[in-house]
Amino acid sequence: MLLAGDEFGRTQQGNNNAYCQDNVISWVDWNKLDAEQKFCNFVRRVLKLRSRHGVFRRTSFLHGKHLRGGGLKDICWLLPNGQEMTEADWSAAKGLCLGTQYAVTPLDDDSAEEAWAFLLLMNASDREVRFSLPAIEPGLRWRCMLNTIFEDGVPPEPVSETVMFVIAGRSLALLAAAVR
Repeated sequence: MLLAGDEFGRTQQGNNNAYCQDNVISWVDWNKLDAEQKFCNFVRRVLKLRSRHGVFRRTSFLHGKHLRGGGLKDICWLLPNGQEMTEADWSAAKGLCLGTQYAVTPLDDDSAEEAWAFLLLMNASDREVRFSLPAIEPGLRWRCMLNTIFEDGVPPEPVSETVMFVIAGRSLALLAAAVR
């Protein structure tokens, strides 16, 4: 959820009830818009991705069930070694890095024009982590669509030819692949 000014880093100094403040805490300083243009571009890019791909605008829950016509699940949670998390992995809290794989096909979502797989990698640790990319289909190429280590979120090299992705500490990356 975005509120006026969030797109350029307006924090309200952590005040979640700033509606009752008639001072600099609640005022929107639109002059910061120019200074924070890269972050605005990042927010614009995220909104465009959300708008283009219905899997990020779902009105119903994902259940971890296999999609019709394929071996992909609508959602699954992954460890950095690429393996699906088990219940024991959740309770063990072994690491601060995990991935969420989303998949959608036109059969399962009317808003999808083609089948897509997305991999959201999240690293809360302060160290980089090598994340094994899951194989979906032979010849599939993951593309890095978004990476928070870059100010505007745009990675300089968006295509990943490898089966491993290095995610920086305290960052998030979104990879995508059009599934044939």
